[in-house]
Amino acid sequence: SVAGAADGEDATELDGGGFFMLTARVATTGFTETSLETPGGAFAIFPPTLFKPAALQGSAPLPASAEIMLIQWVASANPAGGALGPIVTAQVRPLGSNASFPFSDPLPNPIQLQVPFETNVSETVNAFTGQGYAAITMYLDEGEWEWRPRGVVSETATDKIDKKIMASTSHMSHFSAIQVVTGCDGVPLSTKVNDHCAVCGGDNFTCSGCDGIPNTGRDKLCSGRGTCGSSMCSCRVQWFGLQCEHFCADETICSGHGICNGATGRNCTCAKGWFTSPANLAWPGPFCTTSDDVLDIPVPDPPEGPAPLVLALGISIPVGILICCFIGYGTHKVWGEWKRGQEIRKTIMEFPVPASAALRADQKPKGSLRILQGRADDEQRGLLTHPESNGSNSSSARGSAGPLISANSAAPPHSMPRAGGNPEPDAE
Repeated sequence: SVAGAADGEDATELDGGGFFMLTARVATTGFTETSLETPGGAFAIFPPTLFKPAALQGSAPLPASAEIMLIQWVASANPAGGALGPIVTAQVRPLGSNASFPFSDPLPNPIQLQVPFETNVSETVNAFTGQGYAAITMYLDEGEWEWRPRGVVSETATDKIDKKIMASTSHMSHFSAIQVVTGCDGVPLSTKVNDHCAVCGGDNFTCSGCDGIPNTGRDKLCSGRGTCGSSMCSCRVQWFGLQCEHFCADETICSGHGICNGATGRNCTCAKGWFTSPANLAWPGPFCTTSDDVLDIPVPDPPEGPAPLVLALGISIPVGILICCFIGYGTHKVWGEWKRGQEIRKTIMEFPVPASAALRADQKPKGSLRILQGRADDEQRGLLTHPESNGSNSSSARGSAGPLISANSAAPPHSMPRAGGNPEPDAE
């Protein structure tokens, strides 16, 4: 379209139905700033350093003339989704070539662009995070077929009337207005959000207490009764709680029989033998008011000096002597009872078997001895074993003791056994 034009002439307009193009022929040597603008609102300014060696890659000789183009495509024909309006293409080619110049990326000096859009930007704003929407200029990555912001510095457009975005780009490409999410700071693609204190990009510091929890109504002053340390208040003596807001004295709240709960200061840990009655008594108590003992009798302090030792010895020595005496007396009684039992066993009368029982049947006397009456005294036993020399054993010799023995047949006196079991020989 510019083959017959001369370098520096006005740009040629070309309406292709689906696009509108402006193209201008320029000299590469002594190139000055050049601007192009389409009837649809697209605008581009090419810097004077465009053909400087620093802007080109490689060492190929620079052609004498070049073709600068600005194309605005119809929005309905936009091949990539997500755009709010038409695509605007900025391109520079060697004269008569379909290939672009091998420009360095990024360019030493950027190209200024104005990109129009047609669709309104959403006005929705997240009430909590503060995020919203805006339109910015982005380029089309033809390899990924996605809109990207690399190398493009764009103004933010929310204008419903003008609907044009100014931007600068460090490379040639296809550009369009894209709706993106803004941070709470209104910057497109920003990651900043409001914290719980409604501070954009904050860390909840401004509305948190010393514990670091936001919106609790607590402050970092610890109620003026302590100092704020790492996530908690360090309270003064007898002040407790997250904000040092509770006063608790052992002498009053705990009745002098316990210590205040160090975590909250709203109850007491009672000393041994003391408890709170009723058990569910609410703060401020008093707590630890009841003792396990019915009477609380004070124990006097022990006397000073050696008196306790003397008292202990004075009591323990007599008690020890009494215990020893009791043990000795008991041992003596047991031993005496045992000895007496042995003597009794020895004095029991055991009648032996008569001597006649050991004789043969033909040697046994025909008579048998019978005990007819209880015991006889020593004298009577003497009469039985030692009869008178005249051998009389009549009833008069027995005396008043009555009959002691009876024989079924006559037996000689020497056959009468003694208590020891041996027959006594006849008295001579």
